[in-house]
Amino acid sequence: YTNTEFFNESEVNISDEEIIFIYESEGLIGINLDERILSSKNVVDIAEKRFNHKITDEMRLYWAKQIVRNILAMTEVINKSNTTNKEKIWDLYTIGSDFDGFINPVDGFITAKELKDLKEFLIKAFDENTEFAKLGFGLNSSQIVNKIMFENAYNFLKKHYRTANLLEE
Repeated sequence: YTNTEFFNESEVNISDEEIIFIYESEGLIGINLDERILSSKNVVDIAEKRFNHKITDEMRLYWAKQIVRNILAMTEVINKSNTTNKEKIWDLYTIGSDFDGFINPVDGFITAKELKDLKEFLIKAFDENTEFAKLGFGLNSSQIVNKIMFENAYNFLKKHYRTANLLEE
């Protein structure tokens, strides 16, 4: 946590092996929105100095870029692996919020009320990330963010839980 530039590399986070296992088993990875789990101490310290918890568009984009960095780092693990159907990587992610219990939520996206803003800023963050073009597998940022924010969790429920299929009836 204290010795890395962008990521919290402690065991609280997912390993490369776990990412591959979840991908191969068609599971979901919930993107955690706690600052300390999502980021290194460096990222949190910069945000504190720069924004002092004041919610601005610049601050929201800062945190959206950190979320995208995490997602793209996991995507790169799959891209470099021996797995097949790599374009399905975008079916893997969903929001793993805990809006009633985070100790240190990402400023600007503290409650479910900010999910609409999170969607908007994630799209911007993907568009501004130079690595995204290599890893999009033909999808644009809006399509990917829709998957992360809604479609993937919904499709997972439909596939694995019978009662979720009642939503279609």
